[in-house]
This record gives sequence, C-alpha cells and structure tokens, in this order.
Amino acid sequence: MVSKAEEILQVRALLSSLDPDYGRLLELGIMIETPAAVLDASALAAESDFFSVGTNDLTQYIMAADRGNASVGYLYDSFAPPVRRALELTVKAAHDAKIPVGICGEMASDPRATGILIDLGFDSLSLSRLEPIQ
Repeated sequence: MVSKAEEILQVRALLSSLDPDYGRLLELGIMIETPAAVLDASALAAESDFFSVGTNDLTQYIMAADRGNASVGYLYDSFAPPVRRALELTVKAAHDAKIPVGICGEMASDPRATGILIDLGFDSLSLSRLEPIQ
C-alpha cells in the first residue's frame, strides 16, 4: 500500500542497484488503495509508470467500513459518492501525468459498474470473475 512518492523512489533505487538497466526491462506501477494515495496521486503519478486502483481496500478505507464487521459492513459501498470522487481524482492525476490507470477488485468485476468506470476514463479493468446481474 503505497502512500508516499518516496516509497516509489526507494524501490527504483533498489532495482537500479540490482540492474542499472531495469528501467528498460520493466515498468514500475503502484496500487492506489488508500486515501493518502488518492490525495497525493499527482506526486505518485510523477514517479510511476502506471496505476492500478484496488477498489476493495480503497472503498474500505474511504468509507471507514470493514466489510467483515457486521456493525459497519453496511457502509461498505463502492458506488458511494466519496469512492466515486476518489476514482475521479485518481484517473485525472494519472491522465495528467500521461500514465495508464486500471482498476481491479470487486467493483471492476461488477457489471453494474462497467459503464461508470468507462465514463470515469479507466484504461483497463481487471476482472476476477463476472457475477450474474441480479
């Protein structure tokens, strides 16, 4: 769970120490899974080759709702306006930096979300499995 651009720079330095040509061999991307990553997405995008948004953790942290805890699980909602705003901010930061942004997690696999995610500008959706629309 990346929260600071310094973490990306540390990984790049480590990879460079292992192979000075690593940058030509692979891209270094990050998962956007925390509110801190969303709020600092522009700085993170400046140091990343791509983003992938992890909707399960991001939703949980934004909504302060552990989906496994019955007392607050009802708050876990990937379609809630604060989650949508976080997704908008992340896509904007990625596209402003000219890096691709994908999305994964339950929301990406939910057919009800497909149009929303395309409209938000996600470049790719990673699906674990498709659930039938009910």
